[in-house]
Amino acid sequence: MAKKRGTAGQRRRAAELIRLARAEFKGSLENGRDLKPGEVKMLRGVALGEEVCLASNNETKLHWNTASQCGSSWECWKTWNSRRDIRAIVLRWLCVSAHEAIFTEPSGVALRDARIHGILDLDGANVAFRVGLFGCAIPDGFRAISAHFARLSLDGSYLMNFDFSGITVRDDLSLRNGFQSFGFASIRGATIEGNLDCSGGQFHGIAKHQTSAKISLRADQIRVRESVFLNDKFHSTGELHFMNSRISGNFECSTAKLISKNIYTLDLSNSHIEHRLLLDQGFYSNGTVKLLNVSIGGGLDCRGGIFENTNGCALDMSQSTMRGNVLLSLGFTSKGETRISGATIGSGLDCRGGKFLNPDGNCLVLEGARISGALITVSKGTKIANNIIESAEFAGAVSLRFSQIDLLFDDLSTWPRVVLLTGCIYEAIDPGFMGTVADRIEWLSKSDRFYIEHGVQDYLPDPQPYKQLAKVLRSQGHEEDARLVMRACARSRAIARFNNQIEKINSPILNKRIAQLFRFVQWCLSILSQILEFAIKLPLIRQFISLMTWVLRGGLRVGYGAIAGHGYNRWRPFAWMVGLILLGGFVFSGYRTGEFSGEANPKPTVMQQTQARALVDVVKKTEDEWLESYPAFRPLTYSADAFLPLVNLHQESYWTPKDGWVKRLYLPFHILAGWVVTTLAAVSVTGLVRHEKE
Repeated sequence: MAKKRGTAGQRRRAAELIRLARAEFKGSLENGRDLKPGEVKMLRGVALGEEVCLASNNETKLHWNTASQCGSSWECWKTWNSRRDIRAIVLRWLCVSAHEAIFTEPSGVALRDARIHGILDLDGANVAFRVGLFGCAIPDGFRAISAHFARLSLDGSYLMNFDFSGITVRDDLSLRNGFQSFGFASIRGATIEGNLDCSGGQFHGIAKHQTSAKISLRADQIRVRESVFLNDKFHSTGELHFMNSRISGNFECSTAKLISKNIYTLDLSNSHIEHRLLLDQGFYSNGTVKLLNVSIGGGLDCRGGIFENTNGCALDMSQSTMRGNVLLSLGFTSKGETRISGATIGSGLDCRGGKFLNPDGNCLVLEGARISGALITVSKGTKIANNIIESAEFAGAVSLRFSQIDLLFDDLSTWPRVVLLTGCIYEAIDPGFMGTVADRIEWLSKSDRFYIEHGVQDYLPDPQPYKQLAKVLRSQGHEEDARLVMRACARSRAIARFNNQIEKINSPILNKRIAQLFRFVQWCLSILSQILEFAIKLPLIRQFISLMTWVLRGGLRVGYGAIAGHGYNRWRPFAWMVGLILLGGFVFSGYRTGEFSGEANPKPTVMQQTQARALVDVVKKTEDEWLESYPAFRPLTYSADAFLPLVNLHQESYWTPKDGWVKRLYLPFHILAGWVVTTLAAVSVTGLVRHEKE
């Protein structure tokens, strides 16, 4: 005797539920019967709290983990026998009937390997229990607009057109493990309190009689309290729309494959993701992945992802905000433009091991981006899981115009031929990858190459990239390299200005001759430069230059510190002025008036003319009368007159020391010190020389 299933109460409820169903659908079948065998089995299993499987062990199934064993295809439901049929109206009656709460266990409806005939219409239904249709075929469509479910699972099922717009699910919405959707699919405006799990699902967005797909899943304006999973070889043929959505957890697309004949494959524009966005581990897209104005609370991980759109943008993150890091590394490949214009990245952009391939256009665009952290394009032998991580590979132009980067961690050899740097601001360059100043200047010239090759008329190299590099080099202690950069800027602008003038000459022959002459002069200068470089490399000359440079710099630093306090004490030069004038007055006062000779200034000035007239008057006067009319000697005034440049106190023009150490040594020192100290005093007060901010 077979053991009875369930408790006595469950068996009574099952009998009552079947009785009510027979009354509801009395004579509805063609043979005059009320219910099909599969429907009776489903009602009994619901009342007993059991999962109902309508397929025997030998029959083909849709469920993904048995399809390979049974040799079934995804359309094998067409060959199923009638024992597996469930009418959509019976399932709807079970879900929306006033008695469903009485006759269903907390496990709800759990139906496996069934074929549902007719459109399953649950629009506006409030289903208080879980509904699970596993490996079922619903070829006529499924509607649940503005419906409420405790939980909805369609794992491994086949649907032709479903519309869940405005649905509310108090737990997970599960469309995973081989779920397949053809045609229209929408969960637009849905509210899901758990996860939206489509891992291993397939959304084709195309019916069998159609030739092209537009949208495979409409999921705009959804609210997911936890995460969205499109993992485990998720497949989409058409566009996935998740615009204006809010995800409180992760958005994961690891190993997903997105195929579309349209422009976009995935559109997350204006969405908010609380944690991380994962497009990694074999993710593939053959269209644009659009992340326009997306807010991501964590980071973006595209390691191992392949983004392909050779006719346009492969990955568009314009105006997005990522509070974590962005990983375009370790196998990341973009065959098309990678656009990060105007984006804000909170913890660095890592491109190590990434490939950015777009030879006929821009391969990486960071225009207006703000990177709070490092832009990393180089890996110096780094190993992860015993694999050596290579530097980034660029094929195409890279645009960093008007971007802001905290730290450049780059290898100059990795940059492509064209790098647009106008307006790019970076705070520092990693010392380990600074490179030589010649290499950095060559890096700057990559920005000019773009405009020259595109024939921009009257183009002059932008000085901003040169000034930016010089500023960074200076802040990192490379003063001489900074001067070489600014010298290269002036040279490149002068050459460009000369070339622009040559192009304005209408004579082709003259243009050719001038160009040949210019190339010859350039060749001569390059030869001279090579000779000088060879001479400088000689050990003896190099040591002598180093010694003289050290002495000169040391002397200037000591003098600048003593006189002006390295720019921190702007009033100290005036104290030096007063002291040196007093010292000069003391030295010059050691001579009586008679020991000074009155000599006219030989320079053609007004004072010389006045002195000349005085000499004419001397002829008509005695020596005593001449001395009485001559300006009296005042040592302190004479010291100030000789010390202060561009000042005439009517002493230096009339008096000069006699031959001796004062005239030959002290007076030149006094005049030179006056020029130096007075200049430092002037620029200290006016602020022309400023110390760097601490």
